[in-house]
Amino acid sequence: MKRKLINILHTATELLLCLSLLLTPADIRTLAESPISAETETLCGEGMIIRSDDDMYTGSAVCGDLVISVSFTDEAGIPEGAMVSLSEITEDMQQYGSYFELSGTVLSQSIDDSTNVSLQYARFFDISFVHDGEMIEPAAAVSVGISYERPELDFEGSEIMTDVIHFAEEETVLIEAESEQDTADNEYTITDRMTFETDSFSAYGILFYNLDGDNIGDMLDGMTFALVHWNGALSDTNVTNINVSAVMAEYKQASRLAARAITIYPTSKMDNVTDDFTHYAVADPDISQWTFTWIEGNDYYITSQVDGVTKYLSIYNDSVTVNGSTGARVELLDEPDEYSVITVQNNGTGNNAGKLRLINKDYRALNLKGKNVANGYQSYGPRTTSTEWTEWFVPAIYTDAVIKDNTAPRPVGEVIYTATKVSVSDTESLRDGSQVVVYSKVWNSD
Repeated sequence: MKRKLINILHTATELLLCLSLLLTPADIRTLAESPISAETETLCGEGMIIRSDDDMYTGSAVCGDLVISVSFTDEAGIPEGAMVSLSEITEDMQQYGSYFELSGTVLSQSIDDSTNVSLQYARFFDISFVHDGEMIEPAAAVSVGISYERPELDFEGSEIMTDVIHFAEEETVLIEAESEQDTADNEYTITDRMTFETDSFSAYGILFYNLDGDNIGDMLDGMTFALVHWNGALSDTNVTNINVSAVMAEYKQASRLAARAITIYPTSKMDNVTDDFTHYAVADPDISQWTFTWIEGNDYYITSQVDGVTKYLSIYNDSVTVNGSTGARVELLDEPDEYSVITVQNNGTGNNAGKLRLINKDYRALNLKGKNVANGYQSYGPRTTSTEWTEWFVPAIYTDAVIKDNTAPRPVGEVIYTATKVSVSDTESLRDGSQVVVYSKVWNSD
């Protein structure tokens, strides 16, 4: 930055010396007192547009680690020999701060109100076409690819996402773009690439951000889990949890689902069990499994198979009283209605961090009544969020895999024994209290 300012001052001094031959002392004083801006965007790289044998036009420009490539057809109206130019708007320029602030605003407006957007970093640059000394705009869409060195951000831990923003004259908008990761073979840096189409060229930006809040999106689409929970944190995934509560696809009583106390196991201690979303597993096949089908935003249908029939979890607002116990309705429907649209929240804090909360359109949640497995699950609320562990669930996959330290207990009704054949006269093997399997052979005399 200092070197750049020194160069600018040198240039300004030379200009003043030259102008002193033509201007009066008063004119020189006026010019000297005028501010010299270090914010001026300067050309960084350019490349010539070349027409190929298949009538495609291509060009590229390089600016530091930024590499831009463009391709288009005759319809774009940009002639061979035109130049594509690239200039970066760096952090020491006033424009950068304005673009950064505006980018954060546009990101926030494009995402659900319940989600906080944290813009971590951005690269801004200006792309233009020049022919015969004049800037030109394409008459049709141009395919643009931008390669860049990945910034030093916590992409894994913070789930950093990238988007492309266009600062058009009419409005500033996010544009649809595809991301390619680690596109260059380089052991020292990671190069990523964004590609998009546009028919307007001016300032663009690549935004690096993460979301804090209800941003589950379609992440669960097509996944099937048991839904379990307990009063404790999710942080220690190497602990076997005993007597946690699971949601069953059966009724405890009218309009209330049953709960069952079960044991869940950490997948880290199980052989050949990997899952990108959950770190827990259940070994009992009788525990209900729930399938998430994405609708839009954070909304899902959550279904379970009951006697071969798909049942839709539905959370209602109205209460019912059965055997003196009152609670709002939870139903399993053959066909979905408006209360079958379940919003999945994942903005829990403290012991609820990383867990899922299931609510209907009116913010009523699936809730373990009275914090007691014996009471089953009701609808409770309305509350936009909650700190009650009874409303925050952990997904757990079903598996019959073997625990690394021992074997997961087999469910009731499925018992496997191993035996060695011995003679009834083998008094060494057969002693009082020995467990035996007695069998006989039947010979077919036909």
